[in-house]
Amino acid sequence: MCHAHASEMMEETDISAEHHDEICRKNCDNHIGFNISKVVAPMVGQSDLPFRLLCRKYGADVCYTEMIFSNLFAESEEYRNETLQTCAEDRPLIVQFCGNDPAILLKAAIYAQPFCDAIDLNLGCPQQRAQEGRYGSYLLDKKEWPLVFETVKTLSNGLTIPVFCKIRLCDKLEDTLEFVRGLQSSGCSAVVVHGRKRGSQKLRRCGAADLAAIRTINDELMIPVISNGNIQVAGDIQICKEETKAAGIMSAEGILHNPSLFSSESGHNLQDVAIEYLNLCEETACPSLDCIRQHLHWMLGKSGHGRTVRYKYPGPFLKHVFLKNAIDTAETIEDFRKIARKCLQNIFV
Repeated sequence: MCHAHASEMMEETDISAEHHDEICRKNCDNHIGFNISKVVAPMVGQSDLPFRLLCRKYGADVCYTEMIFSNLFAESEEYRNETLQTCAEDRPLIVQFCGNDPAILLKAAIYAQPFCDAIDLNLGCPQQRAQEGRYGSYLLDKKEWPLVFETVKTLSNGLTIPVFCKIRLCDKLEDTLEFVRGLQSSGCSAVVVHGRKRGSQKLRRCGAADLAAIRTINDELMIPVISNGNIQVAGDIQICKEETKAAGIMSAEGILHNPSLFSSESGHNLQDVAIEYLNLCEETACPSLDCIRQHLHWMLGKSGHGRTVRYKYPGPFLKHVFLKNAIDTAETIEDFRKIARKCLQNIFV
């Protein structure tokens, strides 16, 4: 199986010459060694190998694994084999870890280093389990900064590949700027900024991402910045580039809905894209049926939860609940193929 990586050359129509020169300078100065223009985000339960390969086929330059627990990865071979499934075509790859112990994070990263191109420290997860485990966005509190900077320095000094940090905005922009300067001084090679604050459990995704804040962070740093947020359709990519001047653009939910989001060509049949994903599941390390179900929910344009669930592409199903039940009770990849063919036959993205 051969999957070509996206070209590392940026088209003139995508970006201004001045912006291109700035990106090149930042990349060269920090020796990242690979293109970070179009990035597939780390997504819980959805960053599986077949999906990463699919996104690469349609223009993604680099993909993340889902967040991996550093303590488990450092100690359990079974967990390592389960969470880091990759292949030769799956490069460049960024492995994301969470944790709060520099030594354990380094041990985990050393295990992962031969199979990836950078290590990312998760400083953005806003979920309650992150608060309970003292990782993710709860390390953005000022009292945790010395630990974070020590961790980044330990990783940077102990690894032969770059160290990235994925963050959210602090409550005050000046605090965010101080924090990212500290990351840069500690050896971080690139910062990924989700342009929202941690917020509450219910409001962590409330509102649009603050692209102006990301632009300010980008202007502040010498290292590259990757912008995360507000990428739902292909047209959002250019808007984000212009407003943030970031070296890279990351998509999460947008690329779950449409894995061909980063493609330089429009008009891909979403049925074909979905079936390509299912084929890759058969050809590579097949994820769980639950993972496949969730991908199909996304590609069919799911919104809402429980009884209020709706789909953008319900196909011949008379009620949304019938389609949901069909996906939830599918037991084979062929079952999923039949659903995709029914619902996505005439959908182009």
